[in-house]
Amino acid sequence: MNDPVRLYAIMQCSGCENIILAIAERKGRDLSYVTHYPIGKPNEDRAAAEIPPNIRSDFQEAIRCRSVDAYKATVSLCRRALEASCNQLGAKGKGKSLEDKINGLAELPDRIKALAHKVRLKGNKGAHPQDGLDTVGEKEADTILEFTEMYMQYVYVIEKKIREIDSASSA
Repeated sequence: MNDPVRLYAIMQCSGCENIILAIAERKGRDLSYVTHYPIGKPNEDRAAAEIPPNIRSDFQEAIRCRSVDAYKATVSLCRRALEASCNQLGAKGKGKSLEDKINGLAELPDRIKALAHKVRLKGNKGAHPQDGLDTVGEKEADTILEFTEMYMQYVYVIEKKIREIDSASSA
């Protein structure tokens, strides 16, 4: 009677009204919530439709990684999406490093480049072991995801809207 018993039930979520698997634990007369599945659903629509498909898919994968608390994978994929964007934009760099590619994007304002360098550096931290300093936490993953989204908004969404306004006013 004192050994905990796990209880599983198929239920309807009161928030989203979708079907979930709920798990509770009973110990004696006490019943406590354990967890439920699915645990959240990544908001892949966060990746704007204006982002080119190959870059958008990397960013969406970063969003999926974050939804399962895979922090190093999140920042690594943000870095990958950033590098794909630099390549797509025809970055002219001294070398082939992402740092050179970011610096080689003459049309980007310095503040956007600074944002891109933050994504690059944290992405490196996620992708490459650094003698025990290779941890990436929840807050870092969230910040880099947000920075990547800001970069993508500037490069693809805002620029497209500016071109649309310019073409409409010249017509």
